[in-house]
Amino acid sequence: MNIAAHSPEFAKKAGIKQSVAKEFHKADKKKEPKKADAGKPAPTPKKESAPKKGGDKKMDSKK
Repeated sequence: MNIAAHSPEFAKKAGIKQSVAKEFHKADKKKEPKKADAGKPAPTPKKESAPKKGGDKKMDSKK
């Protein structure tokens, strides 16, 4: 939409009104992340660890 907003020829080829492209571009500018957050990687979800072998079994005590 940025190209269509700034190039009337491209907007015409794409079949988009330039005024509509400008509105979309303006809305996208509001949604951009802050510059401080732009360099930070997204948090990764923690993986669940596999259960230990025999974790559910009770220990037999010697008689």
